[in-house]
Formats: sequence, C-alpha cells, structure tokens
Amino acid sequence: MIDKKVFKKPIILNNRSIRKKNINIQKYFDESNDLLFNSIEKLFKTKKRITDNISCPSCGHKEKKNIYKISKFFYDMCLNCKSVYVSNPLKKIFLLINIKILW
Repeated sequence: MIDKKVFKKPIILNNRSIRKKNINIQKYFDESNDLLFNSIEKLFKTKKRITDNISCPSCGHKEKKNIYKISKFFYDMCLNCKSVYVSNPLKKIFLLINIKILW
C-alpha cells in the first residue's frame, strides 16, 4: 500500500543547469540530437514521398502561415483557430514500416 504522507507535496526539481553540472548528460544530449537529425536527413533523401501535407488538425482549416522550420518540418499557424502544428508530418504508414531507421 502507498503511504499517502509521502505524496503530500509535489516533487519539484530545478534542472535548469543539469547539463552544466553533469558532462555526461550534455554528451548524451549532443549524441542523441546528432543521431536524430542525421536520421531525419537520411529519410528525406529517399525518393519516396514520406510526408503528408495536412490542414489544421484542430479545425480543418486549410489557410495557414508558416511560423518556423526545424530540420525538414514546417510549423504553421492556422489562420482560423491560431493553433500551431506540423503541416508536413511523416506519413503514418512510413513510420510503422520504417521505425528502425529512426532509432
């Protein structure tokens, strides 16, 4: 049985400088980041169309404004409901079949 006294207050962790305090965390973060972006670049070099162009997932509106781009993905804002979303997500079937490539 769980002791309810232990959970009276939420656990608060100040991790703002965690990468500075532990060099291994920074090394792991850098390696993971490189691996992820390199994998994404490899995926986009294939001849297959691997992304869908979608309307706003919240309201279905098609008009959008580009906010920013990270790697090969576009983050757009819906001009109707102001939601921000990835307008060219990877195709679901592509993810299911090729998930090993990402990791």
